[in-house]
Amino acid sequence: RASNQFSVIIAGLAVGIANSIVPIIALIYFRTRPFEILDVNLLFYQPTDPSFPSNPICIIFAMAGGISYGNKSASNILYGLGCIYGFSRMYSGVCYPLDVIGGMLIGYFSALIAGCVLKKIDYYNAIFMKITKFFCLS
Repeated sequence: RASNQFSVIIAGLAVGIANSIVPIIALIYFRTRPFEILDVNLLFYQPTDPSFPSNPICIIFAMAGGISYGNKSASNILYGLGCIYGFSRMYSGVCYPLDVIGGMLIGYFSALIAGCVLKKIDYYNAIFMKITKFFCLS
């Protein structure tokens, strides 16, 4: 139970890290979406943010990377769903393949960073877990 709780905390921190990296990259490098350039019959809504990196894929892979610290089978399922979702975004003309690969890498490495940071401050993690148990949050 404690390892699952720890992995959920890592996943939450990884999503936060990924969500802070993506807008910085979007400010530096703006890439138009494929449906704006190519003649594509768009199946999804028209996103207005830059194409690189793919934000939803980044979040899925950050969650999967965080969950992998506690439950490998659940993280493998999330990785598989993330790959299927990434392919569907490429197929429908919302993202380029490099956008999806960039999102995968940013999400995965943000989970690695979150795991390293939380393992370094394990003492504070124990205090945080006691507080969440006290308020019946975990």
